[in-house]
Amino acid sequence: MGPERADGSGVGWADALRERLFEQRTVLVRGELTDVLASETGAALMTLDALGDSRITVQLDVTGGGLDAAFSVMDVIDLLGVPVEVRCVGRAEGPGVGILAVGSHRVRGRPSTGPTSTPSTAAWPTPCAARSPRSPTTAPGAAT
Repeated sequence: MGPERADGSGVGWADALRERLFEQRTVLVRGELTDVLASETGAALMTLDALGDSRITVQLDVTGGGLDAAFSVMDVIDLLGVPVEVRCVGRAEGPGVGILAVGSHRVRGRPSTGPTSTPSTAAWPTPCAARSPRSPTTAPGAAT
């Protein structure tokens, strides 16, 4: 059994943890980023924004999901009137990377997995080089 509230109703550990984190202005985004999770996250972020002016922390552990869900959370974070720190505490895969990128401050804890840098584009011609008559017209390694 989990802890009990003052009114005697039982609360599960997950609910108690979320409630305690919410009191500390922290929102946990964990699992596959579905539309339901995105709606809950957006509502929590907007509520915390309305309750005060101090920083909000998003703890991110996302293993994939839909682009629409990610864009809705990203839009909410972008429109908040307070700084939002996004901490990658596990995984940031797929569309969840956008949530990590949109935070005003980003932290990647260890041992988290996700993007560490921008992929190198040195092997591909730049847009200017692609228009040059002396540049190759196909990608390196492509059959000609």
